[in-house]
Amino acid sequence: VIDCGSNIGFYPLLEASILKGEGKIFAIEPDKRNFEMLEKNIVSFSKVKAKNGGIWNDNKNLVIVNAQDFDNSFMVEEVEAATPKSIPAFSIASIMQEKQWSTIDLLKLDIEGSEKEVFEKNYESWLPHTKMIIVEVHDHMRKGAAKSVFTATNKYNFSFSMNHENLIFMNLDF
Repeated sequence: VIDCGSNIGFYPLLEASILKGEGKIFAIEPDKRNFEMLEKNIVSFSKVKAKNGGIWNDNKNLVIVNAQDFDNSFMVEEVEAATPKSIPAFSIASIMQEKQWSTIDLLKLDIEGSEKEVFEKNYESWLPHTKMIIVEVHDHMRKGAAKSVFTATNKYNFSFSMNHENLIFMNLDF
């Protein structure tokens, strides 16, 4: 499981309790305060690992552009590496490579518009190897986010459904 936009870790904790130690969970959160709470919350769960950073279509650097907003709605944008207060960004492909995972059972994305960039390019190495995606699309925060998600997933054999604000894609090749 990869949880992008993990906030303080409720979803990874839920997954850890469901999987009962059978799976591995990787959580990523860009906000430092949320990440510190995430680390505290997962300390008892050895199968859950976390990184402070953002998710993007390549390993770059990001900065939170609305740090004054609520702690569950931070938006990021790409910046140069030397930018003050920048955070690392990781691609899904690089996470899979680091973890030595050939597939992703579940990819959860609640990344406040960055789904546009994640699904815009460099998805060919990980998307067809992803069994299920749950994504909250934020077109109102970043125009074109939904189009990027649907354009990328339509290139592969995914079914689609919705549950409230979550779009759910199931890879029918698995």
